[in-house]
Amino acid sequence: MTLLRQIELEIANGKTPPQACKEAEITIQTCYHWRKEYRRLKLGQAKRLKDLERENARLKRLVVELSFEKQVLFDPAFLRDSAALQCARLSGGYLELLNRTSPALMT
Repeated sequence: MTLLRQIELEIANGKTPPQACKEAEITIQTCYHWRKEYRRLKLGQAKRLKDLERENARLKRLVVELSFEKQVLFDPAFLRDSAALQCARLSGGYLELLNRTSPALMT
């Protein structure tokens, strides 16, 4: 948000958008994307949006892990591969093992 405001100020002071973006070390496409996404939001709203996006990502990971555990509990064929299961739990590799065994749950 701060970087976007800085770029907006530089543009208002007469710089072209590509010049302002180059000084801020971001691409012009990123600048336009941020402007489109955050322009009408107030600072508090933008922070709330970011917090909600983080929470959404956390909940998606939780759903994947719980789906994996459910598959482990209810799929007898999956339970036979206890070595892979133990490896996944120790390494936190739920996502990789789940993707390998049941790609439908990842979508």
